[in-house]
Amino acid sequence: MVLPPTAHVAGVKRASWSLVSGIFWLLVSGIWLLIPMSRAGVIKDAHVEAELVSEVKTAQAGHPFWVGLKLKVDDGWHIYWKDPGVSGMATRLIWDLPEGFEAGPVLWPKHQVIRTGDLTSYGYKGKVMLLTQIHPQEGILSDEESLVRLKARAEWLACKEECIPGKAELVLEVPVSVGPPVMDEKVRKLFEQTRRSEPAP
Repeated sequence: MVLPPTAHVAGVKRASWSLVSGIFWLLVSGIWLLIPMSRAGVIKDAHVEAELVSEVKTAQAGHPFWVGLKLKVDDGWHIYWKDPGVSGMATRLIWDLPEGFEAGPVLWPKHQVIRTGDLTSYGYKGKVMLLTQIHPQEGILSDEESLVRLKARAEWLACKEECIPGKAELVLEVPVSVGPPVMDEKVRKLFEQTRRSEPAP
């Protein structure tokens, strides 16, 4: 059977559109593979997953609360403590907070001793959480409750046989109200354990 010219043209248009559509989605997929993906605040780069978590569901103006940088290091790799030892680079957390908010010093949990040949360094393998106390000032709210965005840049050096620098731009949204803070029971125990694991000065 011979198709009329109009049917042939329509078939070509459909085939062309399918080809263009396929190329478009291949390009989009390729672009997303190049970007560290964020899933509920989790970003992975250089063999480390990074995420900001809050100990409270709702914070109270004028009352400090704890935020943790959760890090999950791939098997066989490690990152470094505030004093990395004879080699390595300390993990860093740089805050970018809205007006009326201040960040305290990082609370570092007990580190591990990592030996590579004759070199001794100090750091973490597996999972670790670095804590920072956030201080929202009194009188920062124009309403009874406001959603604030806490931004931070995390930087680390992940090492195995070789070392790879990693980073993550992280955002955490926390409601702040005039009422008392509401603890997040899902992570409260983890925060308590981390605070207890801080080595003595």
